[in-house]
Amino acid sequence: MNEKKNRIKTILPIILVTLLSISVGANIYQLAVSKWGGNSNRRTSGSSAADKLTGAYTETISCSGKKTSDDINILFIGNSFTLHGYADYWWGKWGMAASEKENDFVHNTAAGLATNSDVHLVALNYFIWEKMTSDSAETFPIINPYIKKNLDYVVIQLGENVSDFTNFQVDLEGLIDHVRDGAPDAQILVVGMAANADVDNMKRAASESSGASFVDISNMTDWQCGLGTTVKGDDGKDHVVEHEGVAGHPGDKGHRQIADRILAAINV
Repeated sequence: MNEKKNRIKTILPIILVTLLSISVGANIYQLAVSKWGGNSNRRTSGSSAADKLTGAYTETISCSGKKTSDDINILFIGNSFTLHGYADYWWGKWGMAASEKENDFVHNTAAGLATNSDVHLVALNYFIWEKMTSDSAETFPIINPYIKKNLDYVVIQLGENVSDFTNFQVDLEGLIDHVRDGAPDAQILVVGMAANADVDNMKRAASESSGASFVDISNMTDWQCGLGTTVKGDDGKDHVVEHEGVAGHPGDKGHRQIADRILAAINV
């Protein structure tokens, strides 16, 4: 009983921080969805309790050519590279530091798959998993609503916010196995690290031991956003990146390179 109480004490502050940083942005996002409502190529949703915790959204990218194949279902599980909510220093709800939503790696990947199929994507922020130094499986219920049998691909992009890597490889293997249990027919792709060779090796090893596809991004060039970069916000205005944390994220070139490597690793 005491062990269970200690686990609750460990995870509760992380959940509260995640709720403050992500779910508020998810609520605001519901107001912003109407801005995209007139675009026939974009259909969005996201209002469940799980959506509010992870900031998750669902979107359909319509086929860019003649539709000749079945629809594709893809899930992105990541950190702020994948999705970040609104903040004083960030003005959209997509992969941080991309100049517009369509320029983040999630949307670049989906667009690359939508040549002859409609692509149904779900993107969510699973930052809470990165902050668990033990018992990371206790966060699985947060992502369970999104792990479905009809998934064709699952992209896992995590690790940049981990501070204690003692259990990282084992935890990542556990996450991969959990995703496979819920989506047995999906190709699981693990995105590597751009700037940490040791962690990159752990990710590669976890992928190989769990039967996932490893996506190497270690050789990207000119990939970071940088201070002074201008990005669009959901308010329709231009904003200048002045926050060093944002500046360290992938800019448009970085997001494009990540997407290209994911697409190259996908078994079409």
